[in-house]
Amino acid sequence: MLPASSELPASIEAPAVGETGCGFTRIGRHVPPYLLHKAISVRSDDIDDLLLFLGKTRDKAERIRENAPAGSYLDSVLERTIHGIEQEIAQLRYLLGNKDPAAKAVAGTAQRMRPAD
Repeated sequence: MLPASSELPASIEAPAVGETGCGFTRIGRHVPPYLLHKAISVRSDDIDDLLLFLGKTRDKAERIRENAPAGSYLDSVLERTIHGIEQEIAQLRYLLGNKDPAAKAVAGTAQRMRPAD
Protein backbone atom coordinates (compact mmCIF):
# COMPACT_ATOMS: atom_id res chain seq x y z
CA MET A 1 0.00 0.00 0.00
CA LEU A 2 1.33 3.40 -0.90
CA PRO A 3 1.45 6.13 1.73
CA ALA A 4 -1.12 8.90 1.63
CA SER A 5 0.04 12.37 0.67
CA SER A 6 -0.19 13.45 4.30
CA GLU A 7 2.50 10.88 5.09
CA LEU A 8 4.92 12.37 2.57
CA PRO A 9 7.70 14.55 3.87
CA ALA A 10 6.95 18.23 3.32
CA SER A 11 10.12 18.64 1.25
CA ILE A 12 8.76 16.57 -1.65
CA GLU A 13 5.17 17.79 -1.90
CA ALA A 14 4.50 19.68 -5.11
CA PRO A 15 3.73 23.38 -4.81
CA ALA A 16 0.37 24.79 -5.84
CA VAL A 17 -0.24 25.56 -9.51
CA GLY A 18 0.28 29.30 -9.18
CA GLU A 19 3.63 29.02 -7.42
CA THR A 20 5.61 27.69 -10.39
CA GLY A 21 4.03 29.85 -13.05
CA CYS A 22 2.97 27.08 -15.44
CA GLY A 23 1.65 24.32 -13.19
CA PHE A 24 4.58 21.96 -13.74
CA THR A 25 7.08 21.15 -11.05
CA ARG A 26 10.37 19.38 -11.05
CA ILE A 27 11.03 17.03 -8.20
CA GLY A 28 14.53 15.85 -7.44
CA ARG A 29 15.75 12.39 -8.32
CA HIS A 30 16.06 11.45 -4.66
CA VAL A 31 12.28 10.91 -4.38
CA PRO A 32 11.10 7.37 -5.25
CA PRO A 33 8.28 7.50 -7.82
CA TYR A 34 5.95 5.35 -5.72
CA LEU A 35 5.81 8.12 -3.13
CA LEU A 36 4.34 10.56 -5.64
CA HIS A 37 1.22 8.57 -6.61
CA LYS A 38 -1.82 7.61 -4.59
CA ALA A 39 -3.40 4.19 -4.95
CA ILE A 40 -6.80 4.18 -6.66
CA SER A 41 -9.45 1.50 -6.81
CA VAL A 42 -10.79 0.53 -10.21
CA ARG A 43 -13.83 -1.67 -10.77
CA SER A 44 -14.29 -3.91 -13.79
CA ASP A 45 -17.29 -1.75 -14.80
CA ASP A 46 -14.94 1.22 -15.10
CA ILE A 47 -12.65 -0.80 -17.37
CA ASP A 48 -15.63 -1.91 -19.47
CA ASP A 49 -16.64 1.73 -19.90
CA LEU A 50 -13.08 2.60 -20.90
CA LEU A 51 -13.03 -0.27 -23.42
CA LEU A 52 -16.29 0.99 -24.91
CA PHE A 53 -14.89 4.52 -25.18
CA LEU A 54 -11.63 3.28 -26.75
CA GLY A 55 -13.56 1.17 -29.25
CA LYS A 56 -15.68 4.12 -30.34
CA THR A 57 -12.59 6.31 -30.56
CA ARG A 58 -10.81 3.72 -32.71
CA ASP A 59 -13.84 3.46 -35.02
CA LYS A 60 -13.97 7.23 -35.43
CA ALA A 61 -10.23 7.39 -36.17
CA GLU A 62 -10.67 4.66 -38.80
CA ARG A 63 -13.52 6.62 -40.45
CA ILE A 64 -11.38 9.75 -40.54
CA ARG A 65 -8.44 7.78 -41.93
CA GLU A 66 -10.62 6.42 -44.76
CA ASN A 67 -11.17 10.02 -45.92
CA ALA A 68 -7.52 11.09 -45.53
CA PRO A 69 -5.27 11.12 -48.59
CA ALA A 70 -3.14 7.99 -48.80
CA GLY A 71 0.44 8.57 -47.68
CA SER A 72 -0.34 11.91 -46.07
CA TYR A 73 0.89 12.99 -42.66
CA LEU A 74 -2.66 12.69 -41.32
CA ASP A 75 -2.83 9.12 -42.59
CA SER A 76 0.41 8.16 -40.83
CA VAL A 77 -0.63 9.84 -37.56
CA LEU A 78 -4.00 8.09 -37.59
CA GLU A 79 -2.32 4.77 -38.38
CA ARG A 80 -0.11 5.10 -35.28
CA THR A 81 -3.07 6.30 -33.21
CA ILE A 82 -5.24 3.36 -34.23
CA HIS A 83 -2.41 0.94 -33.52
CA GLY A 84 -1.91 2.47 -30.06
CA ILE A 85 -5.61 2.30 -29.25
CA GLU A 86 -5.76 -1.35 -30.35
CA GLN A 87 -2.78 -2.12 -28.15
CA GLU A 88 -4.43 -0.42 -25.15
CA ILE A 89 -7.64 -2.37 -25.75
CA ALA A 90 -5.72 -5.65 -25.91
CA GLN A 91 -3.83 -4.85 -22.69
CA LEU A 92 -7.01 -3.93 -20.82
CA ARG A 93 -8.74 -7.10 -21.99
CA TYR A 94 -5.73 -9.11 -20.88
CA LEU A 95 -5.76 -7.46 -17.46
CA LEU A 96 -9.46 -8.24 -17.11
CA GLY A 97 -8.82 -11.84 -18.07
CA ASN A 98 -10.89 -11.62 -21.24
CA LYS A 99 -9.71 -13.57 -24.23
CA ASP A 100 -9.19 -11.79 -27.52
CA PRO A 101 -12.35 -12.11 -29.67
CA ALA A 102 -10.23 -13.30 -32.62
CA ALA A 103 -8.69 -16.02 -30.46
CA LYS A 104 -12.16 -17.10 -29.31
CA ALA A 105 -13.36 -17.33 -32.93
CA VAL A 106 -10.38 -19.47 -33.95
CA ALA A 107 -10.70 -21.71 -30.89
CA GLY A 108 -14.44 -22.11 -31.43
CA THR A 109 -14.15 -23.20 -35.06
CA ALA A 110 -11.35 -25.72 -34.57
CA GLN A 111 -12.58 -29.22 -35.31
CA ARG A 112 -10.98 -32.53 -34.68
CA MET A 113 -9.87 -34.60 -37.60
CA ARG A 114 -12.05 -37.49 -38.62
CA PRO A 115 -11.09 -40.87 -37.20
CA ALA A 116 -8.65 -42.95 -39.21
CA ASP A 117 -10.13 -45.85 -41.23
